[in-house]
Amino acid sequence: MYREVLVYTSTGDTARRMSEYAAAFASTLKARLTGIVVDVDFVDYSTIESAITESQKASAVEILLKQRSQSHEAALRAGSLFEEKARQRGVLCDMHYKTCVSGEIPDVVTEMARLYDCALVPSVEEVGGFKVPIIEEVLFGSGRPLIVLPTDHDVACSLGYVVVAWDGSRPATRAIHDALPIMREATAVDILTITEEKPLDRLPSGHDLVHHLKAHDISATYDEVQFSGKPVGEQIMREALHRGAGLLVMGAYGHSRVRQIVFGGATRTILKGPHLPVLLSY
Repeated sequence: MYREVLVYTSTGDTARRMSEYAAAFASTLKARLTGIVVDVDFVDYSTIESAITESQKASAVEILLKQRSQSHEAALRAGSLFEEKARQRGVLCDMHYKTCVSGEIPDVVTEMARLYDCALVPSVEEVGGFKVPIIEEVLFGSGRPLIVLPTDHDVACSLGYVVVAWDGSRPATRAIHDALPIMREATAVDILTITEEKPLDRLPSGHDLVHHLKAHDISATYDEVQFSGKPVGEQIMREALHRGAGLLVMGAYGHSRVRQIVFGGATRTILKGPHLPVLLSY
């Protein structure tokens, strides 16, 4: 059972999408919701250099103060929107405002996520034109499952039909057990295995997994789909979309060594542009 859920809202239109989904998600699972928004304290060196060259140092300070004010206002709007969406769903919520430079955002979210049952994050986060690796850091560093949401289109929170990508591996097993509270709420759960993509003979079968889930009061079905030759992550996502799933559950493949984070092929493909929410565990 998920008791407490964390959501990194980001700002702008992403904040609306994140807040709407998070409020509906917490309402469905009867969980308390905590939001975190970062008031980014950044310096745009390119605008400073331009200002110094073209005018004077005073104008550079003015630019920085304006950027700082815009960031602060965006954070306040995101926080207010989050609380509004939670109230509309009758969800108990807390809002945390953090101030840091953009490079510290992943660490801030990771540290908070360790104390929650699940964390919701956007698939893409950019600050000042640079991509911030929130997914990678939180997934490898928090020890908690993530639900990654698309940021380029609205997604309704629909937990009635869940598709699980299963290959019998440790990450897939972890993801399934992390997703048990969600699957108990679903009316349909499909276990999906892509065959002939890699050896699976010595791994637990999907039929065994269906039997195991039944012990948790989850009724699931198992299906095998032959490898199409395209990237397996792309095939998994396409299958989940074709079946009308509201959530894809899968293990994340990768490693973290001395801050170098590398995702495996299927995970990397999924995260390039998820078309529906994806629960990831590592």
